[in-house]
Amino acid sequence: MQTEHISNAPKRNYALYLRRATLTNDHDVQQQVQKLVSAVPEGHTYTLYKDIGYSGRTPDRPALKRLLEDVKSQDFQYVVIPAYYSLARDDLLLLDLNQHFKKRGVDTLTLDQITPPHPIRSQTKTRQRLPVIPLLTPHIDAFRHEGRQR
Repeated sequence: MQTEHISNAPKRNYALYLRRATLTNDHDVQQQVQKLVSAVPEGHTYTLYKDIGYSGRTPDRPALKRLLEDVKSQDFQYVVIPAYYSLARDDLLLLDLNQHFKKRGVDTLTLDQITPPHPIRSQTKTRQRLPVIPLLTPHIDAFRHEGRQR
């Protein structure tokens, strides 16, 4: 007797986007692609878009243009990028691209937002940081007191 596993969780389609301004060695690009692909949960689909040798200051990039068109016609839930500068180096362009995705119900995620913390790093003790506000309060109070005396 065979059983079929039916999942109630919807399959999500991820758009993975990588841009590099310089034609670096192929190994670096392959590592970035591998990181992007490994961020996609098992059982979900993805489409990879790569613009290698293109500036992030302009939207005139072949893979970015395909991504923008595919976001309109396909059912992407997420656009995953290594970092925001991969999508755009210009703040206004980055805002425009994010708004384009948001209008279509697509979230933009960076690898830092979706990859779990490294197990070794998460086990190391972190230094406790001193709160900033209590340290500044005596100085602010003294400044206010001086202002009242004038």
